[in-house]
Amino acid sequence: MEDLHNTETTVKEDSSTNNTQKKVGRPKGKRSNPNYTQISTFINKENYESAKIRLIKEGKKRDFGDLVDELLEQWLSD
Repeated sequence: MEDLHNTETTVKEDSSTNNTQKKVGRPKGKRSNPNYTQISTFINKENYESAKIRLIKEGKKRDFGDLVDELLEQWLSD
């Protein structure tokens, strides 16, 4: 009977440690960040394709949205 009690205690302890551990998986993205909003707009197809290619060639972790955001910040600061 004492073995059963020890087993239950161990299971409860294991469950409580799982709740405090950091979850593994994808990091939260812009979609779940309240500082970002999703928009839709029309731009020239060739410009968009050229920009995507250039971003890939740069090799940085910067996507098209980051580029647009940077350009907007520059434009607004003028």
